Amino acid sequence: MGAAGHGTPSPLNLKERDEILRASRLIRLRVWTVSALVMDQQERDNWKRIMEALAASGDTESAFYRRAKAISEGEPDPMVEMESPS
Repeated sequence: MGAAGHGTPSPLNLKERDEILRASRLIRLRVWTVSALVMDQQERDNWKRIMEALAASGDTESAFYRRAKAISEGEPDPMVEMESPS
């Protein structure tokens, strides 16, 4: 409710906005941490082979290549970022 109690929501103050953004980042970090723990070395090695095959064929611009590269280099899985709630 707005300040006058009329059905219009009051705008977020900067502190509230920052808390919401911080919570969103924390959720994404937790999702990435869980996915990184679940993925074992064999799976990372498979992604590395996929990345190398795509690079050898010249396909380094696709989302699939970027995902394979990120995972094989120990970075967060970009698909998890896209799937997680913002």
